[in-house]
Amino acid sequence: MAKLSNINGRFAVEDDGAIQFNGQAGTSGYVLESRGASSPPVWTDRDTGNVTGTGTAGRVAYWTSASNISSDGAFRFDGTNVAIGGAIVASRKLAIYNTNADNELEFIGADYTNIYSNTDSTMAVEVIGDGALRLATKGGNLTIVTGGSSTFSGDVGIGATGLYSTARALNLPGKGISFKNDLSGSDNNWSYIYNTATLSSSNLVFATGQSLTALTLAHNGDASFTGDVGIGISPNQNFHIFKSDATALIQASNTSGTAQLQFIPRDASNVASLQSIKGVDSSLTFLTGGNSGNSYVPTERMRIDSSGNVRIGTEQTLFNGNSILQIARGDSPSYIQFISGNLQEQGILFGDPEDTVEGSIRYVHNGDYMWF
Repeated sequence: MAKLSNINGRFAVEDDGAIQFNGQAGTSGYVLESRGASSPPVWTDRDTGNVTGTGTAGRVAYWTSASNISSDGAFRFDGTNVAIGGAIVASRKLAIYNTNADNELEFIGADYTNIYSNTDSTMAVEVIGDGALRLATKGGNLTIVTGGSSTFSGDVGIGATGLYSTARALNLPGKGISFKNDLSGSDNNWSYIYNTATLSSSNLVFATGQSLTALTLAHNGDASFTGDVGIGISPNQNFHIFKSDATALIQASNTSGTAQLQFIPRDASNVASLQSIKGVDSSLTFLTGGNSGNSYVPTERMRIDSSGNVRIGTEQTLFNGNSILQIARGDSPSYIQFISGNLQEQGILFGDPEDTVEGSIRYVHNGDYMWF
């Protein structure tokens, strides 16, 4: 047994041997552990709480048992960058290698889990409950909810830079987008919206599987449609309106402006001519005779004015204000011709709304005579 001496109020071991303290001789390899001022010290195994093991430089150590650690796992850290499942990438703070089909990155938390948020809250990645993920920025939020539906509160630019990246709510700098229904079948199940832009123009095309150029909106505002148009109905004509009291309106926007419908039929020799019905001032006019020789500018042939007077012919300036019906052809003969069936009469009857016919001019075919 070792001898203890009191030197300056402290114990010292004067020779070899086990130190017995508080009635305990101790055990080889143990250390004397203080338990505080009010409790006597005790002997403690020096290896208790210590861990041992080997590993690889640059890898993060982990417990392989209750008393052993290793760094041979897939987690690597070089003091700045982290890698899981592969080598450290100097340009990536976190690199995750997915070598198996069932590998995944999963965030489990409360209804609102902030995965990432920078210091000034200009960007954040959040789990907002029930499987929903929100990517939040100062410009807008993208929310992806259960079932795959998505909402976005700001503008979207896909592959776009510069002026037009934020000029529109959705910017697709590629050629276009396509849609397909859930039915099986041919390409008729597809619909398309695409751009036919060139260096000098840009046209937007809406198309279906049956027609790849159904509706085209040109850069100058013109629109063209290759199929039939139905309003309120599936059309059985080129243009078909179906509605109670259906109305089509053509309205001029400027002073002394006209409004018209034009027709270009072709004759048996495939020669085109232009006719039109035109609203001029408060009158309705009918024009014919437009052809390649006069640059397809038709001539007025009949006019119905706002008082109900009718002028027929080419000399509209000779109109007599007292005439309800005027037929004028300038230096050419003017006729009114009545043609009826065999043995039938033709004529002009005179009267007023209160009385029966008071007078007439008739041609009686049976006998070939005029009757006044």
